[in-house]
Amino acid sequence: MINLHCRRFRIASTSGGSVVSSETILTLTQNGSFVSGHYLGGSIAEGRLIGTWRGSQLHFRYVQGDNAGVIDSGVSDADVEVDAQGRVTLTEHYRWITRDGSGTNVFVEIADGAP
Repeated sequence: MINLHCRRFRIASTSGGSVVSSETILTLTQNGSFVSGHYLGGSIAEGRLIGTWRGSQLHFRYVQGDNAGVIDSGVSDADVEVDAQGRVTLTEHYRWITRDGSGTNVFVEIADGAP
């Protein structure tokens, strides 16, 4: 299990049904096998997620509010990889619960000191 506590991420790529963008920043905290996160930026005014490790994959439930005041939620599974520099990549396969759609988002860890 990789420790994700206090790691920050930015979107590297998204699929068509996604509402996150390169302006969206995700910050994670971890307490044992529980991982929670906060994200915002772009069209996302506020987003929260909570999940657990199952083997080498994270399983999340998320809820978010957009700048138009719409609240949506969904579920996702994330594959977690570490590159040669020790940075983490999350490849999230999501499915909306409150609306139609599913897809994939790729989050890459932001280097220390980066905005």
